[in-house]
Amino acid sequence: MRKYLLYVATAIDGVWLGLVAREFFRARLEHLLLPEVNLWGAGLFYLLYALGAVIFASTRALTSRSWTTALL
Repeated sequence: MRKYLLYVATAIDGVWLGLVAREFFRARLEHLLLPEVNLWGAGLFYLLYALGAVIFASTRALTSRSWTTALL
């Protein structure tokens, strides 16, 4: 159950970057942005990001039962 929270956190991050903070980043990083969003690239990134967080952080932390292991 706990490792699914990482997927939820990743989804919240995507909503934050895509909807809430869009204008903040556009004003400061417009020269780096593409005219259109690459949804395939973004989707692949967030899938791999969440999977990596589960594999490298939460699985080891749950095994050792230590939040400091997850943090490190």
